Formats: sequence, structure tokens, C-alpha cells
Amino acid sequence: MKKIGMGLLLLMAVVGLAACNNDDNKKETVEKEKVGQSDSKKETEKTDDASQPSTDEKKATENKNTKEEKTEDMFNSLRSEVKDTMSAEKVKTIFTDTEAKAIKREDTIVSINGFELDEVTDFHSDFEIPFKGNTDKGGVVLAEFTVENKGKEPVYFTPSINLTFTGATNSYSSTKSLLSDESKDFSSMVTSKKFKINAGEKVTGNAAYAIDLAGLEKIEKEGLITAEVPAAFSKEDSFKREDMIGEDELVNLAMNEKGSDKNTSEAKLYKDKVTLENWGEKTLLQENTALNKKEKIGKTEVTLEGYQFTEFKPNEDKASRFSSFENGVVLLTAKFKLDNQGDYDISLTSSSSTLLVNNGSQKTLSEGMLVKSPASGKLEHGKSGDWIQVFVLDKEQYDKIWKDKSFVLETRLLDYDTSASIEKGNTATFEWKK
Repeated sequence: MKKIGMGLLLLMAVVGLAACNNDDNKKETVEKEKVGQSDSKKETEKTDDASQPSTDEKKATENKNTKEEKTEDMFNSLRSEVKDTMSAEKVKTIFTDTEAKAIKREDTIVSINGFELDEVTDFHSDFEIPFKGNTDKGGVVLAEFTVENKGKEPVYFTPSINLTFTGATNSYSSTKSLLSDESKDFSSMVTSKKFKINAGEKVTGNAAYAIDLAGLEKIEKEGLITAEVPAAFSKEDSFKREDMIGEDELVNLAMNEKGSDKNTSEAKLYKDKVTLENWGEKTLLQENTALNKKEKIGKTEVTLEGYQFTEFKPNEDKASRFSSFENGVVLLTAKFKLDNQGDYDISLTSSSSTLLVNNGSQKTLSEGMLVKSPASGKLEHGKSGDWIQVFVLDKEQYDKIWKDKSFVLETRLLDYDTSASIEKGNTATFEWKK
């Protein structure tokens, strides 16, 4: 595995991270129930009414009951079906979430309506293969998906929503044999339509994923599973980038309270690859998400919308990549808006930035491997889009030297077709201080 190393450049260890792939791109909202106070004219009325629930309290209770009923309706029958199909001695629910997560790309919406993690024990030997030889104990993820086309033309959607998690050696696809009624299986339903979703059409179905014991233990430890949600295409049998509607998306799904807390704490963080792919724990140190500084490189307007400094602790899968940082890691994630009015396409993967710290005496380069770029890798002329840049910093130097001094960020953009710097190598320069 390639790692992030340190070498001297202008008195500082410059980060050099070798990309091992150009991979592979939700926010979890927490609803707070408001408890109102009933109006009272006298103290005695307050006392008399104290034992009576207010209107808001009644609504909150009703909402809670409705959510519980929805949970029961969504997965009770599926759970029983899995138990019967597998001849399992017991199916125990670990975590359930029935709050829909919608991934909207133009007029195509893929929704994860709900999901559940179950533990199954002592089941039939017919299921040895998907559970990697162990029929004593394993995990099953149940889910309900919907794909909807709100546009005026048909779209084509491949229903391969796979799951992965920290420590997984492969992606997990749905296991149709866990469910007895294939007519309700999401993948089968979409496939039977030859992947065609007509204008105004909506398809909803279920999925079950077999998780081996080692995988179940890793999921329970980390608390998250990542769903890989593919994009639809505008043309039949096409997998060309120009026919792709939006991008493939990654959605982190909580599988216990730890995962739910992590999703909540990271909901407002910029979506670099570290956050999207759950590389470890991020703790926000400082931010300015309303900086909105603008510079021009020729006809391209570059806006630094904001930045976030986070302390980062990689998980066991990614720790070796950061082994050179013995004093800890701080990540600087900068979010840009690029408005390309030039006569060229901008390369979003090759363009880069340099960060000057310690009053300009030290510098570090942006790490492209920590950014999830769009599949096309470019921003076409006449269009605008977001662009993320990430820098890896030594935590000890950040704490003792850099954090209270100015930061200067220089951005250089490259032509997608020629790989040459646009506008004769001119850069956009941004400076800020805590």
C-alpha cells in the first residue's frame, strides 16, 4: 500500500502521497422534537395543567408512534422471510433506520427508504458460501430502495447498489437467495424492465445482503456501512460518461449509535474522500465556510468559499498511509467554486494548489488522492462547479507554529486536453489569518 511520506522542501516536510487509484463521489439530519408550553394565565392554571400533555407533546408522541409503526411495517415481514428462508434459529435486530435518504441527480432520484442490520444464528448449510463457510453466526442487512424518474424522457438504471465498510476486502452485493419472493427484489424488478425507468415512473423494492461474521464484527466496531449508489444513463445500453446522469454517489449509513453520532458530527464537513469513504475520525479545529474570496485566472473566476482544519485519526485500514506523521495529522480541506468562461476545459484531477505556511517560509502541496473527483475529471467551458483541495499537515507544527499565523493558498489550473497551465501559468492567490 502506498503511504503519505515526508521530505524536506523550503524547511518543511512536504507531503508526497502516491495515488493508488483514481477512484471512485448525505447528509444526515437530526430532527429535534419541540415540546411546547401551553399558555397559562395564572400560576394555579399552570399547576393544574402540568400533568396534561401539550399539543406539541401529543404530536411528538404521535410522530414517534408513527415512526415505530413504519419500522414495524417495513422490515417485520422481511425479517420473518429471512428467518424462514435460512431456517435460522434466531434473527436479532441490531439497528434500524427508516428515515429516507434521497440521492437526486437531475430528474432521477434514488432513495434509500430504510435499512436494518440483523444478526442471524444457526442457519442452513445452503448458505455457507455467502457467509464464507460459517453457518453459526452472521449478519444480514435489509434495505428498501426506490428509483424514480421525474423527467420527460426514459432513463436507464443498473440496480447494483453495493455495500462496503472499513476493513472489507470486497464490496457486498445483494443476496437474492435470502428472500423467497423475488418479485419484490429491487434488483430483479429493475432488471425485468431491461433497466428502463419511464418518464414519471417509480420502482420500489427490497434487498438483502449477506454479511459474514468477520464483516459483521467490523461493522459493529466502526458503526458505518457505505452504500455505493450508481448513476443512471440517458441512453439504453450506454455506459459512456457523456450519457451519465450525475455521478456515482457514496452514502454512509449508520449501523449503530456510534455510527449515527459520527454521521451527525461530520454532516457539516466538506466532502473530501476521507469523509466520503470513512477513512477515520475527523475533529473540527477551526473553519470559515463563508470566506467567499474571489480571484480571476483569465476568464475563469475562482472563488475560495471556505476552509476547514480538522484533526484526523486514520482507522486501521488507512493508518499505514499516514505512518510518517508520528506527531499526528491535521487536514486542511478548502472548497472552491470554479466558473469556467474560458475556451478550454479545466482538468479537475491534474489542477493543484500550494499552501504556504509560517509566513511563507514553508509550503506543502495539495493531495489529489484525498479528493473524489467527478467521473469526467473535467469542468467544461461555460460551466461552473465545486472543487475540493486537501492538504496534510503535521499536527505538532500546526499547533505550535502555524495555526496563529497567516495561510496563503496558490491555485494553478490546467487545460484538460493539453495538460498545460491555463493563462500562461497564472495563479489565483488567497490569504487568510485565524
